[in-house]
Order: sequence, then structure tokens, then C-alpha cells
Amino acid sequence: MSRYRIHLPIVLMLDVVSALSARFAFESGHWFFLMVSIVSLSLAGYFFICLMQDEVGIIVNATWVALGAMNVTLASYLVYGESITWLQGLAMVLIVLGLIFVEYFSPKNSADTLFVDDLKH
Repeated sequence: MSRYRIHLPIVLMLDVVSALSARFAFESGHWFFLMVSIVSLSLAGYFFICLMQDEVGIIVNATWVALGAMNVTLASYLVYGESITWLQGLAMVLIVLGLIFVEYFSPKNSADTLFVDDLKH
């Protein structure tokens, strides 16, 4: 199992923790949650740098940005009850379709694939 499959979920989880704790710190005024946000975002950056050592940078960055935005939107919906507009829903569908497109049509020798290899076995 590549580090890509281990580090990417960690980065995405830390992204969500950072966004939710930053919002809670802003709404409640508790500095502790601001510190949690800063530490989790710093750790996400560390694991992102670890990913960049093994994988193609543009794929890693695009995947992190796309899935990070989608996960934060869904977490805000679940935790804070924010509404998801039709435009945000369309964007999330396009993100998933884009990732599938990249997985199926990217050169197989450029990077370890995230989903396609798991579907083949």
C-alpha cells in the first residue's frame, strides 16, 4: 500500500478538523479551538509535503484541494446544519467526476492511482 493511500485521508481529515475548529473558535471566542485549527492545518501541511515526495505534485494538489473543499462543505452541513445549494451540489458532482476522469485517463506510469487499482482487484 502506498503512502498516498495513507497520507491523503490524514490530510483531508486534518483539513476538516481545522475548518470546523476555526469556525467554532470564531463563534465561541475560545482560543483553544483556534490553536487546534492551527496545529491541525500545520500537520496537514506536513503530511502534504510527505505526499509530494512520492507522487506527482499536480495530482496530489488537485486531489487535496478538490476533496478538501468537498469534505469541508459536507462537514459544515452535518455539524453546523448549513444548507448546500444546488450549485455546491453540482460542484461536488463535478469534483467526483473529475477525479474519476483523471484516474481513468492519466498515464499509468506517472503516479500510483488512488481508486482504479482498488476497483480492478
